[in-house]
Amino acid sequence: MWQWMLLRGGVRYRADLMDQALESLNEVTRKVGAATGASVWDTARRIPKSSQYFQDDVHFNAKGAREAALGLAELILEAKLLANRGVTPVVAAQFQGRLASHR
Repeated sequence: MWQWMLLRGGVRYRADLMDQALESLNEVTRKVGAATGASVWDTARRIPKSSQYFQDDVHFNAKGAREAALGLAELILEAKLLANRGVTPVVAAQFQGRLASHR
């Protein structure tokens, strides 16, 4: 259970139901990505919900932001999204090198 916004407007929400609702939204995102061929970097499955990566139940701390940025960069390279934007192979290779130096 990681939700902190469980009381709003005098209404108390159950943490397990909040978690289920969030996972439901994440699953829709995964399915739409799969159905349309869109690249999806699944933050919910790749970054643990802990204070090591989050400052609250939504916002990354510095370490979480770094992990998300590196993961998205890897997705961009693996999906060859830069090639579709007119980025030359040389520039893409430089990007790959910079990424590797941060891992």
